[in-house]
Amino acid sequence: MGWWKNRVARGRNRQRAIFRFWDGEQERGIDPAVAYRALWSHQTYDPATHPMLAEAGDVKAWQIMLDGIRDVFGIKPWVEDASGQHGLTDEETRLLIIGFNEYLEGLKKSGNPMPTSPPPTVPPPLATDSPTTNAPLDSGSTSGESKSDAPSTS
Repeated sequence: MGWWKNRVARGRNRQRAIFRFWDGEQERGIDPAVAYRALWSHQTYDPATHPMLAEAGDVKAWQIMLDGIRDVFGIKPWVEDASGQHGLTDEETRLLIIGFNEYLEGLKKSGNPMPTSPPPTVPPPLATDSPTTNAPLDSGSTSGESKSDAPSTS
C-alpha cells in the first residue's frame, strides 16, 4: 500500500503548478498565485507601469521594479564576497519577471484558471434599454450631450 501512496504523491507533484527559478544560490519554487497577488499588491511596485517606465530609461522606476521583484521572490542583489558569488544581477532579476510572466501565459493557454491580468478596478457599465441617459460619465459630461454642447477649452 505504501508504494501506491508514493506513486499518487509523485503524480500530484508533477501536476502542481509551481514556478521554479534560480535565486543566485539554488533553485527554488513559489506558488504563482501567491507571487501574482504579491506583485499586484506591492506597496511601491506597480507591474502595469514600472516595467514600461524602466524600459523607457526611468532610473527610479528601474530601481522600484527591481526592489519589488526582489521583495516578492525573496531575491538578493548579486554580490561577490569571501564566501563566493550569490544573488541575481539587475538583468537576471529583470529576466526572472519576464520568465514568470511567460509562465503565467503558459498556464493561461493550458486552461489553468490562474489570473494573468489585474482585476478590473471599475465594474463594467450596465446595459440600458434607452439609447440616451443623463447619468454622468467619467469625463464629466452626460451621454445625452452632444460634443458641440460640451464647454470649449479655449
